[in-house]
Amino acid sequence: MLYRPHPPTGHRSPEDHAAHRRIAALIQAANERRAAEALAADAPGKDGLGKDALAADALPPDALGEAPGDTDTPHAEAARHRAELTKRIAALDARLRRADADEAMLTRDRAAPDPALLTEAEGLRREWHQAHWAASPPWLHQVIEGDTPTLHSCFDQADLLIGDPSDVVGDFLATLKPYALTTPAGIGEEEFRRRHVMARAAYPLGPGASGMDNLLRPLFDPSLDELRTARHEVKEFLLGPATPPSIQRFTNAVDALAEKGEAVVRLRDLHTASPPGAGRWSITR
Repeated sequence: MLYRPHPPTGHRSPEDHAAHRRIAALIQAANERRAAEALAADAPGKDGLGKDALAADALPPDALGEAPGDTDTPHAEAARHRAELTKRIAALDARLRRADADEAMLTRDRAAPDPALLTEAEGLRREWHQAHWAASPPWLHQVIEGDTPTLHSCFDQADLLIGDPSDVVGDFLATLKPYALTTPAGIGEEEFRRRHVMARAAYPLGPGASGMDNLLRPLFDPSLDELRTARHEVKEFLLGPATPPSIQRFTNAVDALAEKGEAVVRLRDLHTASPPGAGRWSITR
């Protein structure tokens, strides 16, 4: 499971912060149980699963603390590579965002960035994400509170999303993967779907996690995914058709709007233009 809370979670509400910490603690406890199971699997006479799964450096920060295991594993090697990339990215960011620069200088530099540095930064960040997922054992739950891994990288790893009606779910809709929306207490499923377009293609998850079975069933048998067609319909309604690409549709809409604006300006100028000879003196007998 990838738990990625909204960045401002708990900044204003102590109750939200406490709930977030309880969720993180539950995830930590689950990871510790899974770590123990992996170690048991690596005991003499077992199939050796734990040694590769529990590389000490393979776990993300705060996942398990000091986890025992052999560090000469693919997970550990990927984790060391991730740590090296983190340092390189920090050094490159320092070059792109000088510490002595004020807001005006940063705005100026962002307007005309060094293409070579941007290309290098993009490549390093792409490589960092590959290393991060390679460093994570497949059984590991993760609490993601920083900027990385990015939201869309998490989408790529996820089989489904659980969220509330938000832009995040709208972005995930583009993947056409199943998703669930939490429904508030006191609101029926029909009314919830009426209020939120995204809910029309979502598996409802009510208080007490009611509806979880319906949500998980399609993961094990895709033929049981009753909302596949609905996701296609809602995606096209909210995000538009797959072709032409969205950037092309946006460009076409901007061009059409600009052309309409120019036509309005021409029409206004035509109505406000002075008639021929206006402003000249004439003598009539």
